[in-house]
Amino acid sequence: MTTRSVSFVNCAMLLLMYKLPKNDDKYVWTSHAIEKMRYYRLSESLVKRVVRFPKRIEKAIAPNTIGAMSPYGRSPKGRQQPYGGEIWVMYRPSAEVATPKFVSQLPGNQSDPTRAPGRQKVKIISAWRYPGVTKPGDPIPVPEDVEFE
Repeated sequence: MTTRSVSFVNCAMLLLMYKLPKNDDKYVWTSHAIEKMRYYRLSESLVKRVVRFPKRIEKAIAPNTIGAMSPYGRSPKGRQQPYGGEIWVMYRPSAEVATPKFVSQLPGNQSDPTRAPGRQKVKIISAWRYPGVTKPGDPIPVPEDVEFE
C-alpha cells in the first residue's frame, strides 16, 4: 500500500468511528452543528457538558441564542494564559415541550415523569474550538463560515 492509500484508509476509519448525535427529549442537533463537531473533533458528551456547565455565558450574535464557553488544554510555557483554548457552543433554548393530548389521556401515563409538561429542549446550533483566550464581555469569536449560515 502506498502512503496516500494508508492515510485515506485512516481517514475513512475515523469517519466511521465517529458517533453522530441523535435528537432526544432534551437536545436537538442541527446539521451544521454536527458538521462542526466532526471538523473540530468534538464529541456529543463534550458539547452537552459545555451547555450544562459553562465557565462563561455570553449573548450570541444570532437573535435569541446563547454562547457558552468552556476552557480546554494547557497554555504553552511562558504565556500568562490560564489555559490553551476555548470550546464555544451556540445554542437556543426552545419552547417548552408540549405533551400530546392523546398521550395524557391514555391510562397509566398521567404519572409518567418523562412526559411531564414544562421541560425545555435545547437546540444546538454550532460548536467550535477557539485557539486563544477571550476576555469576558468581548464579542464571541465566531468563525466566518458560522456567521454566514
